[in-house]
Amino acid sequence: MRTIDQSLKSPRSSYIESYYQDSITIATKGMDREIVRILYLYTALDLSSNKFRGKIPSIMGDLVALRVLSLSHNGLQGQIPSSLENLSSIESLDLSVNQLVGKIPPQLASLISLAFLNLSHNHLQGCIPQGP
Repeated sequence: MRTIDQSLKSPRSSYIESYYQDSITIATKGMDREIVRILYLYTALDLSSNKFRGKIPSIMGDLVALRVLSLSHNGLQGQIPSSLENLSSIESLDLSVNQLVGKIPPQLASLISLAFLNLSHNHLQGCIPQGP
């Protein structure tokens, strides 16, 4: 999760089979979902509903290969670390239902792959950063 293999970034149709491996069952949001063929490039980390307390570690920004990160429904406090701007591949970021405070870091606006952002049910204030 800390490195991105550039050779695997854009699969060619003739090699697409090699990008899918194994199968797993993912339990998320109280539902089990079987994924028959896992996309090798897809990296998700769901740490929601674990009663975590304290600040979001800035080292989370080192996980540059993450596509999905959910830290929702915990007791996380403090500000959103600006190091999350390093999550250059992130498509979904869910920090909802915590006790986060302060402003939304303007650096999050530079995450051009980010399609889903949930910061609801926190104590954030200020404007939502605008970006691409």
